[in-house]
Amino acid sequence: MAVVELAKFKLRSGISEQDFLAAERRIRSGQIQHQAGYQGREIGRGDNGEWYVIIRWDSKINAEAWTPKFMQDPDGQAFAALLDFSTMRQERLEVVTL
Repeated sequence: MAVVELAKFKLRSGISEQDFLAAERRIRSGQIQHQAGYQGREIGRGDNGEWYVIIRWDSKINAEAWTPKFMQDPDGQAFAALLDFSTMRQERLEVVTL
């Protein structure tokens, strides 16, 4: 069953939007492109300074397999260093097709 991963967070104090977007570009062009089941990644910005990352996967197993790789990847570590983890909320949701 296809899943989407939804992460909602704010940036750490002093992190610029430009730095965050540069880190996002590195993630998109890096290791994730070769991860089994990866289907795409979108970002959005809310009015209150919150950011949203939506990642599409073909299965929960492939989505779960990415997490440890992301945390070991230098681009993943650089991306994570920009986030205020006290504001982080993350979910994986099954895609419902009608």
